[in-house]
Amino acid sequence: MKTISVFTNAVFGGAFAAVIVIAAYSLAAYVAQQSAAAAALMIFPALILSLILCAKLVKMQKHIDAQSENKEEISLAVMRYSALILLAAQLGSVLLSDFTVRNDLDYICRMAENYLRYGTSGLYEGIDELHRDYLAIYPNNHALFLIVAGCYKLSLSLFGGISDFFPTVLNIAALQISYIFMCKCARLMYTPGRAAVCAVRGLLFLPLWAYAPFFYTDSLCMPFISAAAYLYLRYRKSGGRKGRTLFLILCAAVLAVGYGVKGSAVILLAAICADILISRPEKLRSILTLVLTFAAVSFVIGRISLNILDISDSELEHKKFPHIHWIMMSADSDGGYNEEDFIFTKGVDGYSEKAAADKERLCEKLAAQGISGYAAHLVKKLAYTWKDCTYMTGYYYKDSRLFTSNFFRIFSCVLHFTLLFMILRGFLSRIKNKDDCLCDNFFLKICLMGLLVFLLIWEARCRYLVSFFILFALI
Repeated sequence: MKTISVFTNAVFGGAFAAVIVIAAYSLAAYVAQQSAAAAALMIFPALILSLILCAKLVKMQKHIDAQSENKEEISLAVMRYSALILLAAQLGSVLLSDFTVRNDLDYICRMAENYLRYGTSGLYEGIDELHRDYLAIYPNNHALFLIVAGCYKLSLSLFGGISDFFPTVLNIAALQISYIFMCKCARLMYTPGRAAVCAVRGLLFLPLWAYAPFFYTDSLCMPFISAAAYLYLRYRKSGGRKGRTLFLILCAAVLAVGYGVKGSAVILLAAICADILISRPEKLRSILTLVLTFAAVSFVIGRISLNILDISDSELEHKKFPHIHWIMMSADSDGGYNEEDFIFTKGVDGYSEKAAADKERLCEKLAAQGISGYAAHLVKKLAYTWKDCTYMTGYYYKDSRLFTSNFFRIFSCVLHFTLLFMILRGFLSRIKNKDDCLCDNFFLKICLMGLLVFLLIWEARCRYLVSFFILFALI
């Protein structure tokens, strides 16, 4: 256990330190392109403020834990007031963001409206030719489509028209539930002082309130990931065999629903399996229970979606993109979306044929870059994923004076790097602990490193961190 604990914290901690350095340097270089003075005045003071805020959070934890009385009440009060502050910030974001649906969410919303007006036969009415058959190409967005269509149906029934009111309300509820489950996890894992600090750290996670009007898979998946983490902790804390099994089944089922909303939720499943393998009794039985439940619920959700959308297995096999498409697409440039690669894959008929063509294109990209070129690409990809402290809010709310202001950029930089520094402290402060791999938060460390590696391989974007990041406030 000592070897696993020391190795994991040292190696993972070193890797995460490298991520922070790359993110900070890339952000400074990006700002310096516009003005070297702006980089000096914005980035370095923000980093110093982040370190000061980290020190204040550590001091807060020690202060609460040092109380001889009422520390549990103080911790609960911090969590309650933090939840209210979060709600106020979310409502403020809705009022100040001037959010307009864009990109994939725009297609989802228009198709949901078409579905309610014309049924499946008119699903792609008004959709450009390139993105027709969208739901056959991207079955990973079926759950989001059904959620939005359900909200629009409610709006149509109650108000006689379609608006984004109910999807926004649902999104705020999802973010709030995510935060509540994070706080419940903190209470299970830590002392009252550290649990209170986790609640405050959660507030520093900008998308938790800035994404309030942005009802996409990143935020809608978050409550399922947070709830699954809580249920797994309940499994770890449960004494009876029946209770442990029940919590494990519930954890897998909730995570399967989250996987239906956003496929990267499977990373938490892998992290939990690794944690069980390292630290829990009845390893094989527990992992089988978890994986089989997850597979069964995922299969049922998939079949229901296909039946509602009237998509046949043959149509799906013909048009669906293979997983290797996203690996191929992210293998050059900054690792983000590439329309040329999308058109390439779409132009090949058949799932296995698409996979073979994408594999060949991937090999061509790797050969063209060479080892050193691909290593440089991975560094660029890390920077692209981790340096955007605003999590693309300026892109999605480009008409908002607040979310595109320099003040907001500096403010978001302080929040982002405070969270990153606190996570790094969670690794480095435990290097000498011989039994850290047995601790309750170890599966979150595995999950964070799994997500880091996943985004090196997969299509990269800073908002792909969002579904998980609220849990990383617990590290």
